[in-house]
Amino acid sequence: MNRKGFSLLEMALVLVIIGVLLSAGITVFNILYKKSKLSQSEEILKAAVENLIGKASSDKCLPNPDTSNGDSNAPLLPTYIEQRQDSFLKYIRYIPAQEMVNPTCSTTSNICNKKTTSLAVILCKNEDCSSSETIDNVAFVVVSGGWNKNLQVNFNDTVTISSTSKRAVRVYYPNTIIDSYSSSTNPVYSDPNRAEEFDDIVNYITLDQLRTKIGCEGSQLKITTTELPTAYQNRNYSATVNAEGGVPFSTGGKYIWTYTLPTGLTGSPPSGNQGDNLTISSSPLNLCPGNYTVSITVRDSDNNQDSKVYTLSVQPDPIKISPHTAVYYAVNGSSYNNTIPLSIAGGKPSYTVSCSPTSCNGLDISCSTSSVNITGTPTTTGTCNFTITVSDSCGQSTTATYSVVIQDITSGGGSGGGGGGGGGGGGGPSPATCSISPNPAYVDPGNSATLNVTISNGPTDANFSPTTGTCTTFNNTNGFICTTATFNNNSPNLQLTLNLSSGNTCDTKICVNRTFYRVWNLTGSRRDFRLPNGTCRRVNNNTEITTTTSRLTSGTRITAFNSSNGTCSGVEFGYFDYSWVRCIDDDGDGLLNFNSDGSVTDR
Repeated sequence: MNRKGFSLLEMALVLVIIGVLLSAGITVFNILYKKSKLSQSEEILKAAVENLIGKASSDKCLPNPDTSNGDSNAPLLPTYIEQRQDSFLKYIRYIPAQEMVNPTCSTTSNICNKKTTSLAVILCKNEDCSSSETIDNVAFVVVSGGWNKNLQVNFNDTVTISSTSKRAVRVYYPNTIIDSYSSSTNPVYSDPNRAEEFDDIVNYITLDQLRTKIGCEGSQLKITTTELPTAYQNRNYSATVNAEGGVPFSTGGKYIWTYTLPTGLTGSPPSGNQGDNLTISSSPLNLCPGNYTVSITVRDSDNNQDSKVYTLSVQPDPIKISPHTAVYYAVNGSSYNNTIPLSIAGGKPSYTVSCSPTSCNGLDISCSTSSVNITGTPTTTGTCNFTITVSDSCGQSTTATYSVVIQDITSGGGSGGGGGGGGGGGGGPSPATCSISPNPAYVDPGNSATLNVTISNGPTDANFSPTTGTCTTFNNTNGFICTTATFNNNSPNLQLTLNLSSGNTCDTKICVNRTFYRVWNLTGSRRDFRLPNGTCRRVNNNTEITTTTSRLTSGTRITAFNSSNGTCSGVEFGYFDYSWVRCIDDDGDGLLNFNSDGSVTDR
């Protein structure tokens, strides 16, 4: 029988193949074994984290670490936890935020009341950690040394967050050659001192995550007010900022409030003092229109804090001039002198007043914050329109227009007016002029007004149009005092003209203080109105704004908004108050219109 065996060469090849297969098998085995051990360690750390969370849920504080290893920077898991070692039989390290464990943490100052912690985690994103992410307000960290059984994180790093220095655990980028921690205090817990590829297993829980997991969502200190109400120039302003949660002070107000307010607003309590809430107010608000920043921080007795930055919107109070429009009459060739009392409201004082043009057809105009003066001798018939512009310290402005109609009174025309005008033109003495000072200019029902008439270049004859009370006809006079008839609530406003025999005139207007005014919406659309009694009412166009229980009376106002849902929450469209509509209701029926341009007219 012929038997053939392997040659030496063949046998060598077989052994090589077997060796390669065995080597590959060992490598695969080692990879699988390493993966299994790492997975076991990860599961052990997860179980430890859940155990710590469970203890925090019952105690509302984290358990204290075990410091038997003699290293306060990297202590061990609490002794009540059964599995305290990873799969490589190395002890797991547990680092809680110091204020989350007893005695700092207590029943009155527990996890549910915390806003921040003193612990952070730094996650390196590259090998030199030039790029990193900082996780703030960490509750605790647990760490395993991984496959190399070598703890490599930096357990005692620091980081500054919002000007506050905090302890940080620095976690390095995988495979970075590093060893930031070693300990040989106790052989049982010792850690090697060798730089090698970073492979620590790190788990951490933030304060917010922990609070959610233990069921105390909502107990954290926080400012609950989301925004400040809109403010309006020259109106009283009040806003309340509230907070909840945390550890309130037992006496003297729940929290300490610190804040920065725009000039003109005051806060209660004063900044840095205790109070249950913060009230911001101004009576009235003296700010220019625009947006202002309000910064508020609240702090509790455990030094937790919350901050908010608000934008306060201040809406304008349009400048108003009274009279807004007026028409006066002069005679060509005759001296004219008219002083118009000026009333300015709204905006932000101080005011500046300008006139344009300053002259027209022989008439000159000058103006101040209290009056407009039109003087001179008209040289040409026609109408002179003078524009008065009022500006405030915020740069807001508005205008009023006064017209002087210059008439031509020829010889033989009128009752003596032509003679006076002709005399003046022939080089004789200057024609007589007049001025009227009413007292008061605004009359309450049941009262009358006294008119003090001054005549220059008299004596002259004078008569009122229309006549009222003792204010009728006066002959050869240099001036006089007369009294109007008694006004009642339904009396029209009284426009009086005093005619002189020289042809010159002077005017005045007496306005009646009505008991109330009724106002209609003529803005062209439905919108919200804040009534004098403070209620909000949605009003259709060409519909009465006021009601039988809330009409415009002395000391009140009505405010219009762009909103039309009955909430008065939109931007302020305009407003009108009692004081400056009195000279608008000329027919005395107490009925007014609020128009699309924000003006008020007689109805």
